[in-house]
Amino acid sequence: MDGSRCFLPVCHGGGEEKRFTERGIHKLISCAHSRGDVDTKAKLQDIIDVDGNAASIVCHKGCYCIYTLKEKINRVKNSLKRKAEGECVKVATRSFQAQADDNGAFCYKRDCIFCGDECLPKDDKHPDRWDRFRECMTHERYDKEHNPLQSMKDVILEVAEQRNDDIARRVKLHIGFVSDLPSAECKYHVRCYNSFMKIPKYADLPTGNVDDNALKQVIEFLNGNRYKIWNSVELHCLYSDLGGKLSRREMFKKLTDCIDKDVLVIRADGCATLVGYRESIAKTLKVVQVVETDEKSSDSLLRKIKREARSVKYNSANYDLSEFTRANTIKATSPTLLTLISDLVSGGEVTKKSLSLSQSIQSHITGTRNQTTLGLGVKLQHRYGSSELIKLLHEHGFISTYNETSLVTAQEKDIKWLNTLNTQSEEMEWSGFNNLESRNHESEKKPASTYMFGPLIDTKASHPDTVLTSLEYLKKSLTDMGMTYAHISVDLQLYIVSCQIKWNDVDRFKNVILRPGIMHTVQSFCGCIGKLMLGSGIETLISSAFGGLTGIINGKSWVRSMRAYRMVSTSILQSYLLNNGPTTFQNLSNYLDVCRQHPTGKLWIDNLLIPTMLIHQLLRSEREGDFHLQQLTLERMLPYFFVAGYHNYARYLTHRPPP
Repeated sequence: MDGSRCFLPVCHGGGEEKRFTERGIHKLISCAHSRGDVDTKAKLQDIIDVDGNAASIVCHKGCYCIYTLKEKINRVKNSLKRKAEGECVKVATRSFQAQADDNGAFCYKRDCIFCGDECLPKDDKHPDRWDRFRECMTHERYDKEHNPLQSMKDVILEVAEQRNDDIARRVKLHIGFVSDLPSAECKYHVRCYNSFMKIPKYADLPTGNVDDNALKQVIEFLNGNRYKIWNSVELHCLYSDLGGKLSRREMFKKLTDCIDKDVLVIRADGCATLVGYRESIAKTLKVVQVVETDEKSSDSLLRKIKREARSVKYNSANYDLSEFTRANTIKATSPTLLTLISDLVSGGEVTKKSLSLSQSIQSHITGTRNQTTLGLGVKLQHRYGSSELIKLLHEHGFISTYNETSLVTAQEKDIKWLNTLNTQSEEMEWSGFNNLESRNHESEKKPASTYMFGPLIDTKASHPDTVLTSLEYLKKSLTDMGMTYAHISVDLQLYIVSCQIKWNDVDRFKNVILRPGIMHTVQSFCGCIGKLMLGSGIETLISSAFGGLTGIINGKSWVRSMRAYRMVSTSILQSYLLNNGPTTFQNLSNYLDVCRQHPTGKLWIDNLLIPTMLIHQLLRSEREGDFHLQQLTLERMLPYFFVAGYHNYARYLTHRPPP
């Protein structure tokens, strides 16, 4: 008899076959009840009900003995008890914060990025109980036209934006501060991934910029129950039960600002306001859509402005200076808002003042930058070079953050230096050009730096005890000098040990900001360029002007390496600059995109020109003290460390310090 014909659910195969009558079946029913095996109990009971005293089944004798063994039954009972206790704990610790308190801090190497539970290895004794998991791996994907697709992190965050529920917010919290999932060794359950990527039907309904968790849950409740009609009193009771603190009028005003356009709000004097989706209200009332409503209120005007503002799409990854024109600025502004501000400020005419005010207001509605807020910040950065001025105006809501303006400023400075190579009789080196620009545009002289030498520790520098002692000494010394945060820059070997010490005691070193040493980072990145360009012919070009080719290629002679790569890059761009004259960063980017269509052009642009620009951008951020630009540049350098095999830099540079 084949083992698959055995009646019992878990067949061990082999052994003697035996037919069990009514008495044996009753014993199996009793054991199935003790085991909690509902399916087997139901099947056996059906056999008894149909055949009565003549009922019988066939199974292996060994399977029967194992199924009815008391020790096995007790083991199953204990397992069910532990599972029930675990489910109670999960219900009691519903929020992510509570889970973190009970199970310890979330660990990327251990826990699932979707559910937060531990990814357990496969149990050889119970392989059928294994909750399969996978580790995020580095894998470049391309479409049919060989264009690079989104990374896994970007895909997950995009799905989270569409879901806009508690699970999505938890996933954002897990992966929001990780630059690269594979380098952080993130893990996830396969079932959690499949469940998360299936977007519910209500997920595409917006909830707006809501900072009230109770109100978010009310909106999600509305999205999930589209075929009902509610009144404002019912919704406020639900809002209060969820922990909301706003009054009914304030809650309902915020709710109507954020709900979907397919939601109808019916108001009547002396009655609670009714809320429902068109398909549900149409079953009771005759709904007719018209161009102009019978009554125009300020609330409907506000909703229209917000809907128009949020419909404008911004590409946060690129800073296209060709968009900073009057026509494009008007096109990217809410027409209703611009008309309203123009009527109030300039008698209906669209002027610079009305357009600037409209864009500033729109930036707060959408929470994104636009032409006016970013363009004004860049202009102030050019003219005054003061981060405090930009931060002050940003706090008052007029311009973008300093982080956004500094990137555009750095790119324009490098392009300005490239343009001088063909417009001046005597070519100026990159460092000299920046020194001259600094003298011409600095508003005040910077104070002199102070160098202090601490006590020497006569032990191995990379030993954890040595690093811990140094961190404690530096933290205390800098705090005594009046510094709120202690910024400590060390080379990679000590940076790794320092990070591990800080991660093991975050509260103790919460005011210590660790930063990798830029000189060694520049050396390694020069080595990345040399390794990626081996065999391309760049050695022949460099050897004709420089000696010590080995030190240049491996990045050890980083000063000469930067000069060599800079000279080769400018030589490649010389014909373009001569034919087109002074250019902008966006025009140069468009030209390089065209050149990348050829395999040879793609090799030299991706592995030489762009990395050379990045390495100079990193050096500029270090010399100008632009911490935000430095972090952004390091993030863009990570793929080159991965490809070139600099695994320690690729792994530990993914850790970003807190804002």
